[in-house]
Amino acid sequence: MTQVYKTEYLTKDDIKGFADLQMVVLAALPEGKKHFLKPRSEKDLLAHFDDGMPIIGAKDENGKLVAGALMSYPSRDAVMNIDDYPISNKHTTAVIQSLMCHPDHEGKGLGKHIVQVAVDLAAQKGLGCVVAKVAQDNPSHATFIKGEFVRAAWAVDQNGNYPVWFMKHDIYPNSIKVSPEAAFETSLKKGDMIVIKFGGAMVSNEEVMGGILRQAIMLKEAGYNPLLVMGGGSQISEALEGAGIPTTKVNGERVTCTETMKVMTPLMDTLALDLAKKMAAEAKKMHLDIKPVAMGGYQDGIIFAETSNTPGMGPHNGEITQVDVAKILSLMEGVNIPIIHPVCLGPDGAMMNVNADKVALAIAEEMKVAKLVFASDIDGVKNKYGEVITAMYVGEEQALIADGTISGGMIPKIVSAMGAVEHGVRAVTILNGAKPYSILQEMYTKAGTGTQIAKPPVAYITGLSDAVVLAL
Repeated sequence: MTQVYKTEYLTKDDIKGFADLQMVVLAALPEGKKHFLKPRSEKDLLAHFDDGMPIIGAKDENGKLVAGALMSYPSRDAVMNIDDYPISNKHTTAVIQSLMCHPDHEGKGLGKHIVQVAVDLAAQKGLGCVVAKVAQDNPSHATFIKGEFVRAAWAVDQNGNYPVWFMKHDIYPNSIKVSPEAAFETSLKKGDMIVIKFGGAMVSNEEVMGGILRQAIMLKEAGYNPLLVMGGGSQISEALEGAGIPTTKVNGERVTCTETMKVMTPLMDTLALDLAKKMAAEAKKMHLDIKPVAMGGYQDGIIFAETSNTPGMGPHNGEITQVDVAKILSLMEGVNIPIIHPVCLGPDGAMMNVNADKVALAIAEEMKVAKLVFASDIDGVKNKYGEVITAMYVGEEQALIADGTISGGMIPKIVSAMGAVEHGVRAVTILNGAKPYSILQEMYTKAGTGTQIAKPPVAYITGLSDAVVLAL
């Protein structure tokens, strides 16, 4: 016989039942796991209710409360225990607390359903973000981390907890409601590929690199397909200096001779393998099944390059001619996360040094990825007042280059990013990868972070009696 449950907003008459359920769940938890739940007194629950914050519950067919959660609004002074939640704006956020299920009713999907009710309520109230937090060793965290919720992302705080962010994906300004057609073209969905490129300076920073690796793991577990492209400029320069080989650059790119290549190839192989080991260790700490795959672009013929014809470049400077899409897709199967370094395969099996930005761009364009992220130590493209330009659309770069807003080394990066979008990449973002969880923040918060580059959206402008469709 099928068990029937009813999920609803609880009344004052249900508060004692909620308090009693907490104690039943707490008693069922083994010693050492009691921190999974922090019971609230009936007085606290009543104050929560009186302050206008919902208590959500699931009842069985006999009307017995068997699962529940508190929904809180951080903007209210009455909310308890939210100081360590990742909340940037209290007025646009809701919080799920004390999510629990009677031990006799576990495995019925009640927790997921209660959270979805909370998310729907938040959306009705115009709140862009719903935050939940689950202890790292709590079995319930798997429900969140396995991507049961379409708009889920998370990160590990200093206490080893998983704040889980639920939100509606809205990458455009608050004043614009993106049409369903535009949203389909720009928002992430499960299975989408995300290329994340970072440089050698980040590779050498243990804390920053650990954060990027964890975010890649989380994206994979949420159902997306991250691929990492790593640079290693600072490490290569140091190794060449130690070997007595001078470094020369043309237009910011290293002139690469045979001797340089002999040092660079094994070094990049080692760096990539080290990152793979670190990612595997991070995944193990998070109790997740992830298999990082470290490879150079030259291995298995993933990326081919011909000798650069740029004046002043060396015989081992390459320009990409082919990306083997099928082989890259195979690298991403199952629990794999590829980590690719920019030594590519050249004529007659020669090793070729290709700029890591160009490797990331080539992969992103050939794979028509949903998102290409350039993670560096800058916050994004800034305007004349030093403020980050949060969104740029194809074609806008010309005026910004002409008036000097975009200058120097940022020009080729922006022009390449615009080209990538024109060639099928849905969006490119330049962000500060040194900031904690910046990649997840860009993916899952309304404000985002950094500068996003995309095609102009088609949007409905709200506030009109009849919807007007405009190309912005």
